[in-house]
Amino acid sequence: MTLHYYQHIKRKRDLTDFLSQQGGETSLGGWLGKLEKHRGTPIVGDHDLWPYFSRRVGFSVVGYFEPEPGVARGVITNAVVACHDIGVAERVAERLSTDSLILTPGEDPVGAELWGAYKNCVALACGLVDGLKNTIGGDNLKAALVLSGYSEGIELLEKMGADPKTAFGPAGIGDLYVTATSPRSRNRTLGEKLGSGKSLDESLEEMHMVAEGVRATRMFLKRSERIGHDTPFLSTLGGLLDGQIEVEDAVRRMVGAYEVK
Repeated sequence: MTLHYYQHIKRKRDLTDFLSQQGGETSLGGWLGKLEKHRGTPIVGDHDLWPYFSRRVGFSVVGYFEPEPGVARGVITNAVVACHDIGVAERVAERLSTDSLILTPGEDPVGAELWGAYKNCVALACGLVDGLKNTIGGDNLKAALVLSGYSEGIELLEKMGADPKTAFGPAGIGDLYVTATSPRSRNRTLGEKLGSGKSLDESLEEMHMVAEGVRATRMFLKRSERIGHDTPFLSTLGGLLDGQIEVEDAVRRMVGAYEVK
């Protein structure tokens, strides 16, 4: 889960005023609620890389927040607070961290946002494995898909402006891991439906919440084509979503997309 906080805050004093209102909040839900009432507009979810197209970024909190109720209940969780101004990130991380929510400051909000969207593509692919559990699906296949998709993401997102180090933090491998494996993950669930033989339309019809992986996959394919970067993992996933490739053929191709470099 990604919290995108687009502030209309121009001065550090405004941020200080905001933080001073946080008091003794001890849960994620508590301080997210206060963000909701403040002058900025938080958006919970992954929304097409907004900061990549608009530089109105205040700060982003990205981490493995799955399932979110567990975080609010006190399950120990790590996340990164990313801001172009590292001083702001450090201040936010210091004031909003609790015994169970450990926030780490970072200065790559673009990379954090990019990974926040990209991880949904890999989770969607991993869900296919769960749908294939009675045939070729299994933990080894899922691990191979994570490896292939994650490796492709490192190269692609760096070309799109991400700091390579972000891939190895909470916004990268941390968020990707939980989204690809959690039974509550929307994108993994959608992939499982596709893997069981349902069409994309049928699978989306059964979803009660938005699974961002479909839109993210198509968006990343457009971006990679525009910058001239080859993405065989994403291309195969896109072909599956468009009904051009069968599920078993798709997972084999995605596993085969990995190259040692």
